Order: sequence, then structure tokens, then C-alpha cells
Amino acid sequence: EKRRQDEEFGQLKALIHELE
Repeated sequence: EKRRQDEEFGQLKALIHELE
């Protein structure tokens, strides 16, 4: 479960990076 959260957070972080 922890790993799944890390993957989702990674995708979100990548999305924010694209917006910036």
C-alpha cells in the first residue's frame, strides 16, 4: 500500500512539474 501511494505521489509530482 505504501508503494502504491509513492507511485501516485510520483505521478502527481510529475504533473506539477509539467505545469511549472
